[in-house]
Amino acid sequence: MFLLAFAIFMGSFITPPHSATVPQFEYKVIHARIGSKVYELDVADSILKQHIGLSYRKELKKGRGMFFLFDKPEIHEFCMVDMYFPLDLAWIRENKVVTIMENVPVTKKRRMELKDNEILKPTQPADKVIELNAGEIKKNRLKTGDIILIL
Repeated sequence: MFLLAFAIFMGSFITPPHSATVPQFEYKVIHARIGSKVYELDVADSILKQHIGLSYRKELKKGRGMFFLFDKPEIHEFCMVDMYFPLDLAWIRENKVVTIMENVPVTKKRRMELKDNEILKPTQPADKVIELNAGEIKKNRLKTGDIILIL
């Protein structure tokens, strides 16, 4: 019973309702060269930061993004729950792009309401993911197999 109550409590903290205050984090920032442009990326370096990602942010400034670093290459899934703007995503393994999804729209659904085809999944295992404003991948002509240089 305790575990069930704890899970419900943590679930309400990790996925707050739209009116809830979302925790504000301090992010380490790195730079990455994507095509010919250098982006400033907030590093999601904890499970909670990775779970929340860019959710609840009203905007993503030009030249900015989020960088997810995982312990090992796996099929890391993403979704657009609680997002306010569309994104481009690049899944990366050993600094090489393995999957790209462009102009992914936001959803009004909650995570538990998503169908399998609404979950964003790479075609191959990846150990990193970069999220950028929609249109940035096309602007930089990024394609599968390209190298992302972390500066």
